[in-house]
Amino acid sequence: MNGTTWIWIIIAIIVILIIVGIVVTWARKRRLDMNRSQAAELRDDSAEHNLALREHEASAARAAAEARAGQADADQRAAQAEQLKVEADRQDEDRKVARHEHHEQLRKADALDPDTRTDREGYQLDANGNRISPDEPGGTATGHTDDATAADERNTRRDS
Repeated sequence: MNGTTWIWIIIAIIVILIIVGIVVTWARKRRLDMNRSQAAELRDDSAEHNLALREHEASAARAAAEARAGQADADQRAAQAEQLKVEADRQDEDRKVARHEHHEQLRKADALDPDTRTDREGYQLDANGNRISPDEPGGTATGHTDDATAADERNTRRDS
């Protein structure tokens, strides 16, 4: 082998190395471009997912706010209902006291009235000697639900 052959072999090796270098560089560049492209796709997907996530979070926050507002409204209505119940109870108690005072006043008036037939406690009596209900002047006797019960009680008193 002479010197020229060695030069051509060296030139061939250099050319092959240059070609291999170019192919490797090109393949590397292509791989990097593919990685960049995949990274961009992942970022786009992530951005879309993030947008959907933010919309979902906003929807959940709205629902939570509506739930809190609904609960506050329900609490307010419950408080109002409790106030109305307390007021109704107070009025009922006032009514009972007023009714009792009214009955007592009528009982005292009946006890004082010489034309009204009363028992020892001042309660008005009907023709049969039974107490007349203060709620129903001239009505049924207190404690009797019907005429048969009243008659049975009168007969029992007569027999004693």
